Amino acid sequence: MAPSWWVRQVPSRKPGPSVDSGRVGPSEWWGRNRWPRSPRRRTAPMSRYLILLPAPEAEWAELPSEEHDKGHRSHLQFQEELTAGGHTVVTGGPLDSSDRATSMRPGADGQALVTDGPFSETAEQVVGFYLVESGDEADLRAVCQRFAARGEHIEFRRMAE
Repeated sequence: MAPSWWVRQVPSRKPGPSVDSGRVGPSEWWGRNRWPRSPRRRTAPMSRYLILLPAPEAEWAELPSEEHDKGHRSHLQFQEELTAGGHTVVTGGPLDSSDRATSMRPGADGQALVTDGPFSETAEQVVGFYLVESGDEADLRAVCQRFAARGEHIEFRRMAE
């Protein structure tokens, strides 16, 4: 499917079946320039980025409430900086603790092997994420670097297109 900036409605010079059916008729194709002009991009194409938030869950749970408040303020500032930079948070949020996770992998008998708990035992788990849409990767990286400098550990990944 063509990107939305590529698709263009070409107005008909006179009403007719091509206008009503949505198909391009002869009047649209045989104009002054012989072929319709391709549309110009008005904005940079948007890409999506996944910002993973890994952290040691056990340590976070033991922190005093002041540290939790500091983390909350850091996230609010991050979200404000994203908005100010023209980036769009598509979705995101904290995840439930890893002890409530369910792992699924292929079993030997062709069925899924389902186990309670995280996929693997590690010191850090993914505790949250942001899915961000942006046309300016350099600025988005700068916003993420400022977020990390305030004490947040993040993993920045561009989604494959």
